[in-house]
Amino acid sequence: MQALPRPDYSTPDVQWYQTKTHVKLSIILSGLDDNYRFRISRQRFLIFRATYNQTDYRLDLALFNKVQNTFQHTSCGSCIKATLTKCNEDEWPRLIQTTQRMRNIRYDLSQCTIPEEQRKLISVDVEDDDDDNVAESERCLIDLGSEEEYDESDIECDYDD
Repeated sequence: MQALPRPDYSTPDVQWYQTKTHVKLSIILSGLDDNYRFRISRQRFLIFRATYNQTDYRLDLALFNKVQNTFQHTSCGSCIKATLTKCNEDEWPRLIQTTQRMRNIRYDLSQCTIPEEQRKLISVDVEDDDDDNVAESERCLIDLGSEEEYDESDIECDYDD
């Protein structure tokens, strides 16, 4: 059996994320100016072509679901950013139709947000003795997913043995 011939083009890396109404793409191609072609065909096929440093780059993707044929894109120096508008407000489980893993396509985890209803909160009763020795009870909510840093002294526990 003979191996397939090596393609005469390179495939750029793609990072993507989604909102309820949009798919946001970053095609990683450092140093590229406005010398590229980007289009959507039949609301489902993304076609990208570029030439940089005498190397041809090509990206052909069959998107998971339909998008509008009109879209925005801009060259940012290190990448090309594109915003595609979904035809339906469905969440996509992946960018492309195939379930086969593509090594050059990654979900941009830095854009992930946890919806308010999915945040994990714990309720803690805190007693505070003031100077008059009157105990006041206060209920605090602590966000388990927050970026706030806590010190051990923030949570003092007195255990009666």
